[in-house]
Amino acid sequence: AMMEFYEKMMEGARKEIVALAGGARLDEQGNVRLAGRMRLLAGGEAARAVAALEPPEADALAKLPAEPFVAAFAGTLPEGVTEAMVQMSVQLMKSGFMPFGSSGKDSKKLMEMSAETMKGVRGMSFVLGVGKEKEPLYSSMVFVVQVDDANAYLRRYEESVKAIAGMGKAEKTQWLRDTKVERTKVGDVDGLKVSIGIPLPPGMAYMPELKQMMEKMMEKMYGPGGKIVTYLVPADEHTVVGGTTSTDAVIRTIRTIKQGQRGLAGDPQVAKTAAMLPAGAPLVFYWSPQGTADFARPMIALFSDIGGGAGAPDVVPKFPETPAVGAVILKAPDELRLEAVVPAETLKAGAAYILKIQQGVPGF
Repeated sequence: AMMEFYEKMMEGARKEIVALAGGARLDEQGNVRLAGRMRLLAGGEAARAVAALEPPEADALAKLPAEPFVAAFAGTLPEGVTEAMVQMSVQLMKSGFMPFGSSGKDSKKLMEMSAETMKGVRGMSFVLGVGKEKEPLYSSMVFVVQVDDANAYLRRYEESVKAIAGMGKAEKTQWLRDTKVERTKVGDVDGLKVSIGIPLPPGMAYMPELKQMMEKMMEKMYGPGGKIVTYLVPADEHTVVGGTTSTDAVIRTIRTIKQGQRGLAGDPQVAKTAAMLPAGAPLVFYWSPQGTADFARPMIALFSDIGGGAGAPDVVPKFPETPAVGAVILKAPDELRLEAVVPAETLKAGAAYILKIQQGVPGF
């Protein structure tokens, strides 16, 4: 099923992509510059979707909280792009590549319901933050959705999740039947709470020790019960904020939006890198080596603890505070362009960091 999906995806890509090119250079300041170009079939579906991309009205990263992070993304999502995303998700489900899909007979219905949740979506920003101490690993994962009407978006989302959950019960699909949506309050704002149960692999009941380890890991990652819980609330009439495992990060994000702060756009790691890239790009991405190292330590500790170890080996030292690695996607007629930068300061710190790890790990 996975190979079938891959072949279909590549067949579609061959029809839409005319040529690819890429390169790298070292600029005068020692920054590594990467560039790529994807030439698209004139008049094709991909070219039409790209043509619909527009620069954001404001810096979308400003709506995300300025906190330590692993990766952050922001961009506009015109209707052509959202439709393509829905169709790809449905194709994944039909192929069996994604385990929470329905049977093929209901794929059309599933696509219609998924499309409903994307109606009125104009842009999105997302950040995987470094979780707070003693909280689940994904406690600082947040997304912000720009929509035409926040309350209408949440109503459609609630109806779609209920319908999908009903489909799972009817088909006895283990993933979908453990999905539930309910209304709740986040702070003093009315919103939604969506929970998805993660079924253990078949046969786990015959391996009690492994089952216990898996359950413990899920709780450490997502909180009590090991379910993926997402909270969605309106920050204003055109903005919906979502977060996983707890409401704390959602509340902090709403506060950032309402107070008009610069948010993650004002973070020194991001701002320094953003100044090296073209402004007004429809899609931007930032990766923080420092945040990645901070996120990796509790992750290694988790697996060490589950495996019966005495604790995580000190193989992930602190990464120094440096500018983030950044990339932007730009559009041209029938073309997508990528520009990325690895700041010189980050590159030098990374080389020293690798040496430090090598020296601290016997036999590395």
